[in-house]
Amino acid sequence: MSLNLANNNYNWRINCTDVNNLTGQSNTWNVSVSYTAPDTTPPTYSNFQNNGSTATRINGVVNWSVTLADNLGISGYIFAHNNTGTLTNGSFTAGNFTFVNQTVTITNQAVITSAVSIGSMTLLEILIRLI
Repeated sequence: MSLNLANNNYNWRINCTDVNNLTGQSNTWNVSVSYTAPDTTPPTYSNFQNNGSTATRINGVVNWSVTLADNLGISGYIFAHNNTGTLTNGSFTAGNFTFVNQTVTITNQAVITSAVSIGSMTLLEILIRLI
């Protein structure tokens, strides 16, 4: 026997009746059902952009911004960039963000790549900068 039970508390016991119509009964037990379906909807993003240009120079400031959304809310994000020559993650920033704004002062003569990670999704953007 199987049952589909909604989240709730349930009492159950077993009753047995033999061929002579004698009945036995077990103790009453309680079971609590609590199930939350897994989140299978990935977060989304839009408007991932920066204000850098070919005129951006060393010691110039570039601002990256992105709009984030998720059906259950964002738990946080990680912003990364390769301003030092190697793509390096920043720290996890916890919070239910809908808009992320990061500023980087350019210190390297390289193509600057930025990444924002939310959940298992990483957004990449490349800013080509001339010195």
